[in-house]
Amino acid sequence: MKFKMIKPFYSIIISVFFCCVSSAIAMMLLFGDALILTLIAMAIVLPMSPSLIDHYLIKSIRICENGVTYISLRKHYFMKWEDIKIVGLGYMPIKRSGASSWIYFATDGVSFPVLYGRKAEEGFLMIMYRKKVEKTIRLYWKGSIDGLDSISNFEKHLKPKRRLT
Repeated sequence: MKFKMIKPFYSIIISVFFCCVSSAIAMMLLFGDALILTLIAMAIVLPMSPSLIDHYLIKSIRICENGVTYISLRKHYFMKWEDIKIVGLGYMPIKRSGASSWIYFATDGVSFPVLYGRKAEEGFLMIMYRKKVEKTIRLYWKGSIDGLDSISNFEKHLKPKRRLT
């Protein structure tokens, strides 16, 4: 099953942003009143476009019975399930808003509870946590998901029991 690196909502927001910017540039060119503003907008948006398109629209992870595949414009990594030593849950700190949860795959067997500054590379892949991703991983990964299974068991014990009144 193929998943985007980030949540689909963010991809939609970026797509809408590019449509709005493209429409604004086209309108400026059509009416010709703001040629300098158009050139400035194009000089700012066009160099950023390939990396933003790659990051938000193309980068993806494919999880199947053979293993995990990372796909982007410039890179392609594949890890067989037999080579993966650890699947875990890590957190990436975000300024002023807490952290986001990511599931990672590592071939070296080292646990990464904090993923700050980590990127996909040979032997290490990661994808933003979603319940559907977890379910797909559990179809093929027979071991535990480091950090996720322990949290799930911990939360089960913390849930208050309902009182019958």
